[in-house]
Amino acid sequence: MHRGPKRNVCRYYMASGHCQYGDQCQFLHVRTGHQPSNPHRKPPPGPMGLLPLDTTKKMDRPPFPAHSMNAHPQPIMPRKSTSAPVMRGPGPSSYSSLRQSHVKQYGMGSLQPPPPAKAAANKMRTNKLNTAPAQAQVDAGGTTYFYSHHQPPYTAYVQDPTHTARSRGKSTSQPTFFCSEGLKKELIQRQTGCQAVADETGGPSEVDSYHSLHPLEPVAQDLELRRLFGHTSTCYRATSSKDGLFYCLRRLHGVRLTTHKSVQQFDKWRKVEHSSLVSLREMFTTKAFGDNSVVFVYDYLPGAETLDSRHLQGGRHARALPESLLWDYIVQLAAAVRAVHTAGLALYTLDSTKILVTGSGSPRLFMNCAGIMDILTFDSTSTPVDPTLQQQQDLVGIGQLLVGVALQSPTATQPENFHQSLEYLTSHFSPDLHHIVQYCLRSGSEGPPHSIVEVLSMIGGRVYHCLEQAQLQRDWLEAELSKELENGRLFRLLAKLGTITERPEYDGDPQWAETGDRYLLKLFRDYLFHQVQPSGAPWVDLAHIVQSLNKLDSGVSENILLHSRDEQSVLIVSYSDLKSCIDQTFSQLTAVPFPDSNH
Repeated sequence: MHRGPKRNVCRYYMASGHCQYGDQCQFLHVRTGHQPSNPHRKPPPGPMGLLPLDTTKKMDRPPFPAHSMNAHPQPIMPRKSTSAPVMRGPGPSSYSSLRQSHVKQYGMGSLQPPPPAKAAANKMRTNKLNTAPAQAQVDAGGTTYFYSHHQPPYTAYVQDPTHTARSRGKSTSQPTFFCSEGLKKELIQRQTGCQAVADETGGPSEVDSYHSLHPLEPVAQDLELRRLFGHTSTCYRATSSKDGLFYCLRRLHGVRLTTHKSVQQFDKWRKVEHSSLVSLREMFTTKAFGDNSVVFVYDYLPGAETLDSRHLQGGRHARALPESLLWDYIVQLAAAVRAVHTAGLALYTLDSTKILVTGSGSPRLFMNCAGIMDILTFDSTSTPVDPTLQQQQDLVGIGQLLVGVALQSPTATQPENFHQSLEYLTSHFSPDLHHIVQYCLRSGSEGPPHSIVEVLSMIGGRVYHCLEQAQLQRDWLEAELSKELENGRLFRLLAKLGTITERPEYDGDPQWAETGDRYLLKLFRDYLFHQVQPSGAPWVDLAHIVQSLNKLDSGVSENILLHSRDEQSVLIVSYSDLKSCIDQTFSQLTAVPFPDSNH
């Protein structure tokens, strides 16, 4: 039988020089170094999908273009300029004009900037200055496959995720190294609340195991306006001597507990934990204020304000509250009340002055002063009261609270205005919201008792909307946090560099002469911060600073050109060498103090 022409090479013959099939083999027997008769046939893909190196073509081009000798603009003699430097954010930076001037100055030949279409490729080649990529080889089936070990990226800065940027109403998002100003302002306000110190505390500086008391309410305010459950109340921020954390101390003036068994109620409340409930941590009696006082210790929420002060106080809100925000409040209220009712307790404090709000974009609600009423009214001699009646009053409190907050009016729940307020609620809000309000207000009336579980079922799909908003808020916060992720590491590197260079106390000390490693770091400092444009104006680019610091911290093998301010010394050094210099010099600086050369 006639066989077609043999076009494939026998791998057995190529590997060992002989084939077990002999002349009966259907493949070509060609020794290594000879080419098969079919030049158009492509070799089979090797391991990891790589193709073998084509040795038939001459590598007559250098691995990198000539302009890769200068990856970044090099420092020039600083000149005076009347124009103030402008700090630019990260982004694509053009170094072609500066690089051209340096090449001409040091005789490196002509240099043309790469075309825009090849900018990304040239940038990658430039980052590998004067370094050949490490190669590895794999032998498979008599064929050698070559591939490169790619270095991990030394920067981890990316733009915001697409869904996060668009959820904030932005079609595009400019990269930045810092979180948004709104979030920063809110966090700074919370930190300021923790650090505030009052000139007059109106009480002792230390109570029990808490010190540094700071009043959270105006000291000059009339005490009659601070009544809570029929008792005068004062609120303080204090620091615990046990764990160093901030807590809120709620003091009730002139109150004496009738029985020590009220601690049983305190133990029940201490076990209740919920994200929308200010947890009760401790309770004690004291005479440090000059009378018999009971102090309740709660978690401290810096920057929090009451629901009354945000939406009702002063009657300055002319329009009704947006229904989407009102549904967020309803979901958080119902969830917190459900957690308390499930534990067999009641809140008693569903009032706008006892509910705290934090945040502005996605506000959080917190039920405050929980457990005080149960502890004050506890009577161990009487028959335990069924909590169902108190829980019905909680539902009525929810209904009245929603009417007042929806209309943003402190008089909306007054008896003479309540009917008109319900009519306004019916005409301007959805039937679902009106149905929930009516269900809560009818609690405690004749008929079967109402339950917070039924309220949750009426909310229905609104819960999923709130969950979606919470997840978007979480994604946005993670994106904001990622912007500041590397800033601490770069600051630590800058702190090392700043402590090494320009130390006047070691002037003239032979052990700390600015030569060798310290001289390189001094030149690198100029390369990092003291760049100038060809016109002599300062060239300030935050992207250049951040990229160079990242390369230094990673110790990459890329070379850069450094020279002195008088341009008499020119050095080519790698980031890896600079990293070794800064590590060794900083270790010398912090290990043993240098002797004073003046003595």
